Amino acid sequence: MFKINRKLEYALISLRHMSAKAPGQLTSAKEICDIYNTPFDPTSRVLQIMARSSTVSTGIIRIATSRPAAT
Repeated sequence: MFKINRKLEYALISLRHMSAKAPGQLTSAKEICDIYNTPFDPTSRVLQIMARSSTVSTGIIRIATSRPAAT
């Protein structure tokens, strides 16, 4: 069995939660923390890291998606 660190665990929990929501629906770090009982500071830091790497949108926390090329 693989062992993962807490930051990765919080990132996976956050991504899973956001992917289960309807497209365009917003998510906050507090919402994730309240539902999954994760600590706020590490969870919000992980979301900030993901926002900097364009994994999630900045300001509005949602999964960033690539758009198909226009023809």
